[in-house]
Amino acid sequence: MNTSIRPGIARRFAAAVGVVAIALFGTLAAAGPASAATGVGNITGTQGTLTIHKYERFGANGVTPGNGQEQTVTGTPLNGVTFSIQRVANYDLKTAAGWASVQSIMAPANPVTAATAAGLGAAASVTTTGSGTATATPPFGLYLVTETGTPSSVTEAAAPFLVSVPFATGPTATPSNTWIYDVHVYPKNAVTSLGKSETTTAADIAAGADLARWAITAKVPVLASGTISSFVLTDVIDAAQLAFVTDAAAVALGLPAGTVTAVKADGTTAVAMTAGTDYTISPATGTTRTVTFTSTGLTKLSTQAPGGTVTFDVLTRVVGVPANGVITNSATSDVNGKSGNTATATTTFGQLQVFTHVTGTTTPLAGGVYRVKDAAGNTVVVNGVNSWTSDANGLLTVPELRPGNYTLVLVTPPAGYQLPANTQVATTITAGTSDPAAPKNYVDVPYAQVPAWALPLTGGDGALWFGVGGVALVVIAAGAAVLVAARRRRHEAVQA
Repeated sequence: MNTSIRPGIARRFAAAVGVVAIALFGTLAAAGPASAATGVGNITGTQGTLTIHKYERFGANGVTPGNGQEQTVTGTPLNGVTFSIQRVANYDLKTAAGWASVQSIMAPANPVTAATAAGLGAAASVTTTGSGTATATPPFGLYLVTETGTPSSVTEAAAPFLVSVPFATGPTATPSNTWIYDVHVYPKNAVTSLGKSETTTAADIAAGADLARWAITAKVPVLASGTISSFVLTDVIDAAQLAFVTDAAAVALGLPAGTVTAVKADGTTAVAMTAGTDYTISPATGTTRTVTFTSTGLTKLSTQAPGGTVTFDVLTRVVGVPANGVITNSATSDVNGKSGNTATATTTFGQLQVFTHVTGTTTPLAGGVYRVKDAAGNTVVVNGVNSWTSDANGLLTVPELRPGNYTLVLVTPPAGYQLPANTQVATTITAGTSDPAAPKNYVDVPYAQVPAWALPLTGGDGALWFGVGGVALVVIAAGAAVLVAARRRRHEAVQA
């Protein structure tokens, strides 16, 4: 509902309030004026509505004073922001005396302090929902609106502000010189956001099948008050699943160490950040690793990257696979003194168990040596190990593998046993631990003994020598007969 009022009255009060509005938070909807000397004019009714529109502040909004009317505002609506609405001293805006009192509140350097000193009524509470709006239906009067509760993403609350219901548009607005009974205000919040994702590269996997890289990404808030007071990002791991990789170990593997990058609001222009000068990273020990921006870095973020993002890169090693195979990594933030934001990312891992035994039995064999190749034919390395040997129970476990297709390569058989004709066994790894009963992530490898060599028959040596001896006796007997015959012929020849 819009009703005409005198131009001079609106102009004087709007000028006074407009200065306060801009000083407070840039989009303040200030109270509309009327003159005690000339009368309040044509205000009708007893109450109006006050609609609070809550948006995230960024570079393109929060710079134009509000005019009490509903506007098209760009930005992300914010739900869950709570406001307290308190009437100031029960001023009656249908009287000249009421407007004179309002003008006296606006005259001091800090109108909010003056309004508080004048006395405040009981607080009515409203919370933004849906599209970031909250609505009240107060009786006509001057009101102090204070932001009392915000989500964890809010890093800077809107300043308290004063608004009148009804509200005067003034002589320069469109429409001009009217009373607005449905008043709209647009206080903004500086916010941050926190995200977490797995960013493991092919180079990471080649250096270690058990490696997992993560990125923590946080939004740099757009502040109205100046330099960000704190900017801290923390990676939080479960020691039963993950361990941090030290920067030295990463470099030894030919991989990037922990890094921090920042970009401007356009999403592409980098903001130069130097380790030790603009930020520090805690050692890769325990269950947390933290990047903390120094005062120099905070100034850079506040002046060069408002609305942009900071990314903290963290390298970990998987040290244990849960039954479901889901590896979880979390992150927290403290931005501008506001903590409580958390983000979580997951990845999946499996493992491979091999049982080495005698063919046709379940008798375990120790000493079988194996390697594993991935789908591309590359030899898998897990924590610096690229071969595994069966133990006294015939078992070995390749502990951390990403789900996919692999080949188990039989390298060396147990002592006294021979490699089978096929030394490569295709297998598929799924998320989770091994289960021989399923079977899942499990390979059974039987080995046959080495072939037996030929041995002499039992008793064969005695028969052989009896045969040799018999032949020798026959030869000797034959020789003796020849000698006897020869002697007889010689004897007969002599007698003759």
